[in-house]
Amino acid sequence: MSLPRSLFLLILLLLTLGLVGCAPDPRGSGDDDDTSDDDDTSDDDDTSDDDDTYSGDDDTGSGDDDTAAGDDDSTPDVENTAPPTDCPTGLDPISETEPNNDPAGGEIHDLGTIAGGGFCIQGNVDCGNDGKAYLEGIDFFSFMVGDAQTGDFGLDWTTSSDLDFILQDEVAALHDFEEGISNSESASAIALVAGTQYILRVACWEGTDGSYAMWGSW
Repeated sequence: MSLPRSLFLLILLLLTLGLVGCAPDPRGSGDDDDTSDDDDTSDDDDTSDDDDTYSGDDDTGSGDDDTAAGDDDSTPDVENTAPPTDCPTGLDPISETEPNNDPAGGEIHDLGTIAGGGFCIQGNVDCGNDGKAYLEGIDFFSFMVGDAQTGDFGLDWTTSSDLDFILQDEVAALHDFEEGISNSESASAIALVAGTQYILRVACWEGTDGSYAMWGSW
């Protein structure tokens, strides 16, 4: 039995317009099932490190930087609860305040103008790098001095790690990082000018996650 010509033409028109065919993906996620990183911000089944933010993301990359609460990386974030590293005698401890990983976005721990003979910050840090940059974030601190001072600075920790600190003023670095696994890093006789804002950066290049004491004394 043949179809009426008018019905045949109607079916042909619908097929041409794409109104008859396979149903669309009901998830509407834009998932392309590509296992290489394509930087989609929805769940895209990548198995390498990417920047998805979808709550059901199924990446397995060890360096995955998802931010959603439902993130299911193969190496999920674990809170660093290492006990604090002791401060030098005579310096009262100041607990690190988070978030302090993005000074451009206003996330910095400002110590204000330091009164007395110095400061000591007790904080925690996670370790990791990709050969070019730190992967686990950098802790940023700022401070000023009320009077001109000559300061000694140190970073102490107890784990087998390569922690670093960088001290800079508004123009240049006054102390840069030191390479190698150890338990301390220091800088001596740094001239500090009243009214100048100083920035400290603390991070861990490699080794075991843990705590640190970042201090300045004059």
